[in-house]
Amino acid sequence: MNEVEVSGNLLMRGKASFTNVELIGAKVGGNLSMVGSGFTGVLNTYGAEIGGNLFMSGGAKFGEVWLIDAKVGGGVTMDGSNVAGTLFMDRTQVGGILSMRNKAKTSNVRLFDSKVRGNVEIEGSTIAGTLGMAGMEVNGNLFMVGTAQLADVTLLDAKVGRVLEIRGSTFAGTLTMDRAEIGGGLIMSGQSKFANVRLSGVRVDANVLMDGSEFSGALVMDGMQVGGSLFMRRKAKFADVRLFGAKVLGNVEVQSSTFTGALDMDGAEVDGSLFMRGGAEFADVRLQGTRVGGVLDMEGSTFGGLLNMESLELGGNLLMSRESEFVDVWLLGAEVGGQLATFRSKFSGKVHMERTKVGRDLFLREAQFSKSVDLLFVHVSGNLDVSGAQFSSLDLSGTQISGELALGSSTHGPAKWNPGAKLILRNAGASTLQDLPDAWPEKLELDGFKYDHLGGFKADEGSDMARRETKWWIDWLKKQDDYSPQPYQQLAKILRAAGNDDKADDILYASLERKRSGETGGEWVRLTVNWAVTGHGYRLYNALGWMLLLWTIGTIIFWRSRGGKRLGSAFAIGYSLDMLLPVVKLRECHYDIDVEGRWPRFYFYVHQLAGYVLAYFVIVGLARIAD
Repeated sequence: MNEVEVSGNLLMRGKASFTNVELIGAKVGGNLSMVGSGFTGVLNTYGAEIGGNLFMSGGAKFGEVWLIDAKVGGGVTMDGSNVAGTLFMDRTQVGGILSMRNKAKTSNVRLFDSKVRGNVEIEGSTIAGTLGMAGMEVNGNLFMVGTAQLADVTLLDAKVGRVLEIRGSTFAGTLTMDRAEIGGGLIMSGQSKFANVRLSGVRVDANVLMDGSEFSGALVMDGMQVGGSLFMRRKAKFADVRLFGAKVLGNVEVQSSTFTGALDMDGAEVDGSLFMRGGAEFADVRLQGTRVGGVLDMEGSTFGGLLNMESLELGGNLLMSRESEFVDVWLLGAEVGGQLATFRSKFSGKVHMERTKVGRDLFLREAQFSKSVDLLFVHVSGNLDVSGAQFSSLDLSGTQISGELALGSSTHGPAKWNPGAKLILRNAGASTLQDLPDAWPEKLELDGFKYDHLGGFKADEGSDMARRETKWWIDWLKKQDDYSPQPYQQLAKILRAAGNDDKADDILYASLERKRSGETGGEWVRLTVNWAVTGHGYRLYNALGWMLLLWTIGTIIFWRSRGGKRLGSAFAIGYSLDMLLPVVKLRECHYDIDVEGRWPRFYFYVHQLAGYVLAYFVIVGLARIAD
């Protein structure tokens, strides 16, 4: 029947039985119906033109079907049919719907470069082998729904004008859709089950929905473009998921789902927000170089592996709070436009936040950090609040805080520290330092730490930092293992600005005493003399006491020397004072006297030298006060 022409309908139905049938180049003006018939061999309709519909349904059975380069003006219906071999429909054009429903069964289906004006509906059917739709164009919707059972499915470079929906179906092999274009949404939900899925370079103009489905193999979405939002919610299950360089104009919502493998979104762009909350469970997560225009919300979720957010760009808040659980977290070189919050969350691994910029406040309140937290060279435009948090160690070296550094408040209590914990504030800076008396660890590094005010928002009543006893501040400064004068000078400066001059002097005195305790040799001698004579310049009354002592001793020695008694006690008093005062001469005759006796004469040599030493240290002390 090759090249046969039928102006009306061609009917081959009603349990008719055929072996091989050739309709190559046939032309049928109406419908071609094979409902309920059996074709045990090959049905070859290569290049056929059918003006109406093609019916291959109603329990029809086929060995193999060749419908290559055919044109069907209406629809192609294969509902309930059975094709033992391959159904070839390469480059076929269908003017209506292509339907494979009602438990239709085929081995392999090829629709390479085919065009369907209506929908493609694969519902409740089974394709045991490969369903090849590479380069296919579907003007309507593409449905693979209703418990359809499929193996390998290929949609490379395919185009779907409206929705591509997979709901409640199972894909035992690989679903490949690289570079496909979908004019509507991509739905892969309804408890569908997938092995490996490839969506690299796919363009979806609306939403992508994966709620409630299971992906047991790799889900690859590198370079995918989504015009709406990407939903991966409602207890969906995933293994490895890749979104390298993907672009999503809406939100990415991963809520209450489970990821047993890695979620890799390096270089992805999300114009909306990224939600990873609501009890979701993750292994390793990579967000390196990812850009998110809105919020990154991880509240209430569990991250069992490495969370790598290096070079993340975030326009809104980063929320890692509300009893979320993390292991290792990397947030190096990231930019967070809003707040960064970790309220009441647990971090069992290390936290690295070097060189991160936070546009508003950084809240670590009431969180638990089992290992070190490194916030080196972080820039916080608002406040940094660690009130009520538990730390093993916290390194804030080089961190600059435009607002308040709060280690405790009346609302959230003091920061808590594990035994041996250390807080490093080397070269850090803050506008205000706020704490509670017991908010500090056993060890501190304060060298280079600068602040402008003591006491801030929600300070504990009755715990004005500037009014604390000097001993508390000295003990606080002693928490440093190594001595540095800068922390003492910084505190004294702030106390003096607050009107506490005496406390400031006591702090500077303690600084020099600590320095003296660590020196040896000549420097120790100089500091010791300075301490003894003037109290390092902050106890000038010591010099007066030494002067009175030396004056008295000199008076007694001169009066008891040979010739001293002859001159009298009043002369001895004047002579001792004149010899003690450098430069100044009270009476010229005092300098004409040659003290009799070797020991008295030697003493007054020392007496005069002691006067110069006293004067030197007094002048140094006065100069320090003037500064």
